[in-house]
Amino acid sequence: MVVAIDGGNKLVQKAQSGPNGPWAKAWAPIAAGTYALMATGLTRDGRVAVVAQPSAGPQLVFITEDANQVGPVEKWNAPVNIGAVPGATGYQSMSMARDTDGLIEIFVVTSVGQIWWIRQNPPKLVDKRVTITPPGTDKPITVTVQEQAPPDKPWSDWQQIPGGLVAISARRQGDGRIVLFGINSTLNLYRCQQSVARTTNAGEWTPWVMMNTPTTGTFIGMAPVLGPSGGLNFFGLTSNGQVVHTRQQPAGSESWTPWATPGFSRTGINTLASGIQGDNDIVLVASDHSLIHQFNAQNSARTQNWTGWRDFSQSDARVEFKLDYNADGRLMLFSHAAAVPAGGGLWAKRQTALDSTEWDIDWEQLADGGIRRFSVVRDLTPPS
Repeated sequence: MVVAIDGGNKLVQKAQSGPNGPWAKAWAPIAAGTYALMATGLTRDGRVAVVAQPSAGPQLVFITEDANQVGPVEKWNAPVNIGAVPGATGYQSMSMARDTDGLIEIFVVTSVGQIWWIRQNPPKLVDKRVTITPPGTDKPITVTVQEQAPPDKPWSDWQQIPGGLVAISARRQGDGRIVLFGINSTLNLYRCQQSVARTTNAGEWTPWVMMNTPTTGTFIGMAPVLGPSGGLNFFGLTSNGQVVHTRQQPAGSESWTPWATPGFSRTGINTLASGIQGDNDIVLVASDHSLIHQFNAQNSARTQNWTGWRDFSQSDARVEFKLDYNADGRLMLFSHAAAVPAGGGLWAKRQTALDSTEWDIDWEQLADGGIRRFSVVRDLTPPS
C-alpha cells in the first residue's frame, strides 16, 4: 500500500488488489480534511496505521484501518486526536515504529528542532468472574480470572527527548527495542536507543552518539534496515554523494562496526533507499547526479559481499526512492518525482524474480502527478 499526501493536501492511499496483485486504478481517501505531514507503520495485529499533521495546526491525529474493513471512510477508522507537542507550531520530520510489545511509538521533530515522543499504553489486566464446570463433576463453580482490557488512557503524554535534529528515523531492532537515527542542522549524524525493553520515560534512552567521522564527513540521507542476522544496518548518504555502511555487532548491542563502503559511485549519488527482499538479503537502490539509477545487492551478510553498483534505469528529473517487497518476496521499487512544487508523479517497477538482479524495463504509473509526500507499507490485512 502507498499512503500519500496529494496535490490538494488530501490524505489518500492506493493498494494492490491482493497479494502480488495489480494496483487499484484510483486513489482512495483515508480521512477528511487536509494534511501537511505524515508517517506510516503497522499496528500490533498487522493493520496499516498513519500519524498525520492536519494543515490547520500542530494537533496530530492517528488513523488505522478498521479491523472489520467497514470503517467510516473507505474502511478506515476515524482519526483519533493524540494532541500537539507542547509549544510546537509545526513539524519537519516524523517516524513510527513498533516496540517490543508490538505497540506503536511515534517520534516527531518540531519546526525548531526539538525531539518529542509518544507511545501507546499497554492493555490493563482486569478481574472477571466466570462460571465453569470442572472436569469430573457436574457442579459449576465461580472463579476469578484476569483478562486484558483497553488501557484507561490509550496514549502516554508527549515527552521530550534531549537533543536537536532536522530529520529522524525510528527502527525496531531484533530484540524489539527501538533505535533512533537523526541528522541535525549541521548535517551531523547521531543515534540513540531504548536501554530497556519497555521504555516509559526519556531517561531510559541512551545518550546520543555522533556517528560520522572526519573520513565520512557529514550526511544528507539515511537508509537503516534490519539485516538477516537480526542486527540493524545503517546505510548513510554522505554530503559528497557516497554511500557508507555500518552495522550492529553483535545484534541488539550498542557496538557498531567501523564505517565501510558497499561500493564507490563515480558519479555522486543524490537519493538512496534500502530494503529487504524475500530471502532476507539487503538491496540498495540509488540515483546519481546524472539521473542514472543503480542497485547494489548483498550476496552474503556473513562476508559482506556485494554485487557492486549496477545501472538499471534512468529518469529525466531528480527522484525519491522507496523499496518494499511483494508477498512473493520480489522487491518493488517506487520512484517519485520529488522536485515538482505541486507534487510529482509516482511510478513502480518489480524485480523479475526473487533474488534476481534483473528488473522490469517498464515502470507502472501510480500517479501522473500531484503526489507531495508518500510512504510505502506492507498491508498484512488486505481486503479479501
